[in-house]
Amino acid sequence: MRRPLGPGLLLAATSVGGSHLLLGPELGARFGLDLLWIVVLAHLLKYPAFEAGPLYAAATGESLLDGYLKVPGPRGWPLWIGLIDMVVESVGVLAAVIGLTASFLHGAFRFGGLPCWGAGVALAALALVWTGGYRRLAKVNLGIMAALVIGTLLAFATALPEPGAVARGLVPGAIPAGGVVLVASVLGWMPTGVGVSIWHSLWMQRSLEDRDVVRDGGTVRWARIDTARGYGLSLVLAIVFVCLGSVVLRPAGIVLEAEVDVALALASLYEQARPWMGSVFLVVAFSAMFSTCYAAMDGFPRTLVATFDLLRGAPRCRQPQSRKIYRLYLVCATLGGMAVLAAIPDPVRLIRVLGAVTLLVTPIYAALNHYCVVRLVPGELPGPGRAWRVLSLCGIAFLAFSAVSLAWIVLVGGA
Repeated sequence: MRRPLGPGLLLAATSVGGSHLLLGPELGARFGLDLLWIVVLAHLLKYPAFEAGPLYAAATGESLLDGYLKVPGPRGWPLWIGLIDMVVESVGVLAAVIGLTASFLHGAFRFGGLPCWGAGVALAALALVWTGGYRRLAKVNLGIMAALVIGTLLAFATALPEPGAVARGLVPGAIPAGGVVLVASVLGWMPTGVGVSIWHSLWMQRSLEDRDVVRDGGTVRWARIDTARGYGLSLVLAIVFVCLGSVVLRPAGIVLEAEVDVALALASLYEQARPWMGSVFLVVAFSAMFSTCYAAMDGFPRTLVATFDLLRGAPRCRQPQSRKIYRLYLVCATLGGMAVLAAIPDPVRLIRVLGAVTLLVTPIYAALNHYCVVRLVPGELPGPGRAWRVLSLCGIAFLAFSAVSLAWIVLVGGA
């Protein structure tokens, strides 16, 4: 039976947000293609951690949050770590995605300040999430994302890098001076934070429940294929954005900083194909980022409620107080994000710092996901083989080493 497209495309859509639109071109603008290998390595070593979410959901009918509750040790300790990380990170993430979304409006209309546009974006997204209206935009979002992907590939076709430069960029080398924080951001937020694997497991769980799918070997294989499709698209787009930054922005001396109009700089990538594509890009990119805004606004409180329900042993989403907690956290996180954006009206800086901070907790999520798949997936189902386990362990080790190295550099003042 033909399987429909699943949550794998949601993962790709989430990835195209800050990590691809900003970090990819910035990496290319600053260092050319010299660090292209970092992008590929980040995708490769984090793949098992991302695949764990839908794989575990398809095999067990549970989300990764349920699996975390079964990890040995004090009851629910991974959930408490996740809660702390989410509460701290959610405000910054919302500030960053709201700020980037607002920058496209600011670039298009050229009046008003970024915090003012950000407030409008935040309140509009908040209203959609509060009323549940964003669910009706799912098909529209898919079309918008398709337009962004097609436009990006067209721009790439008119600004192809030299094959030799691409080949050299895929060979690992030394990290240039001044590139530590940016590289850490790429490792932490490309394709996106590993914590999104929890959202992915919830998406897969809901997708299977809505279609009343029987959990069997075919379902697990479909979940893995669906994830591979979305993840592969994310990798291709990441490489394309780095190449565009290298070919278009770097020769012009444009670096994505606070004093640079980020929206217009990114639009210039698309004007290489056709002059009118810059204006179209602003509209499409705003729409894509706006969908990222309300997806994040929904994802954080939904995960919070699910975690609380698990910790107190309550039936999921059946307690009256769950909806109250959802809405309370939704409002608090949104207002917090608006406050951070007002204090730091620089989405580039926010995303760069958030990506580096995310790297510090990435090995924890990767290790927990590894445990859930290796120890909790029923043996009769087609789980990952030895190659997957080796790649997963290598990823955990590399990410842990990178996180410790970043912490050390920051502590000694070398970043």
